[in-house]
Amino acid sequence: RATDKFIYKGDKTCRGALLVAKGQKLCGFACLGFGDCVKVCPFDAIHMGDDGIPKVDHLKCTACGKCVVACPREIISLEYVQEKYYVKCLSKEKAQLVRKACKVGCIGCKICEKLSKGAFVVEEDISWLDYTKATEATPIEICVKKCPTKCIVST
Repeated sequence: RATDKFIYKGDKTCRGALLVAKGQKLCGFACLGFGDCVKVCPFDAIHMGDDGIPKVDHLKCTACGKCVVACPREIISLEYVQEKYYVKCLSKEKAQLVRKACKVGCIGCKICEKLSKGAFVVEEDISWLDYTKATEATPIEICVKKCPTKCIVST
């Protein structure tokens, strides 16, 4: 979802795009959107969404890790399917730069950290959910609703 800083016309691969000025996206943590992860998945578990972001079919994914290796930005990770919520941003930039690059980036505002009583943790200007601190009483749904950029999402 990050804004493009230029129009990339080279090899239509993420690895190729990364070689030109570290990619066409203004955010250095954004998916480049050429689907290297899709191409290497032997289980047809990843498809590019209409928004240019890969979508994983959790029923087909075997966690083989080939997509993790294929991503030149190292932004794909294997996660537990039972973890229902996550922050859909990896940028560790300051809020001003995040807002310039992306409308749905985490700005490290700490609203989720305060509302969740510490289940969400903000470090290096990025929030993440610490499932070891989340309980049935943790108001995660409130955090999702109150997030100003809507970067906290459910699977």
